[in-house]
Amino acid sequence: MAKKNTFSTGYVAKLLGVTNKTIVKWIREKGLNAFQLPGGEHYRIRKEELIKFLKINNVPVPKEIAPRIGKPRILIIDDDENMCFAIKRILVNDGSFEVDVAFDGFDGGLKINTFKPDLVLLDIKMPGIDGIEVLKRIKENPDTLQIKVVIISAFINNDISQKIKELDGDGVIKKPFKKEELLKKIKSCWK
Repeated sequence: MAKKNTFSTGYVAKLLGVTNKTIVKWIREKGLNAFQLPGGEHYRIRKEELIKFLKINNVPVPKEIAPRIGKPRILIIDDDENMCFAIKRILVNDGSFEVDVAFDGFDGGLKINTFKPDLVLLDIKMPGIDGIEVLKRIKENPDTLQIKVVIISAFINNDISQKIKELDGDGVIKKPFKKEELLKKIKSCWK
């Protein structure tokens, strides 16, 4: 899984359109640097090692893992337009990000495919497709699972926190929040 910067051989195989056995062979015979998990049966590959290996072997680096040139892109998905524009104003004034907004889960899904965000700030309680379903769809799709997702909601409880964790969400910010808290959480996603 590509939650951070370390990938399983299965994820790399799917990403490159080859078999898991091919990836293991590259690790054992072709110099793809990887480390073994305790027990010695499973490998993990660091993103920078995979990119280096692909470049050395003249294999195109898939866009899902290629380093982005320019500012990180953030998509805000919240049915409260005032909240969307308040968050957007904070991020634009910071000057470190490209920002877009969507006012429901359906429109957010479309913008994920066109805007190609690096991070989604996602409300939970929305009409139609709620935030948990949007998070689930992002993390189940091989083309989008590398996108960081931070939930911003006033409705955080233990059950919702557990569900976010199970779906590989990258953090939670409880409304109301301070500008500094928002920026700190966002910037921590790239450390």
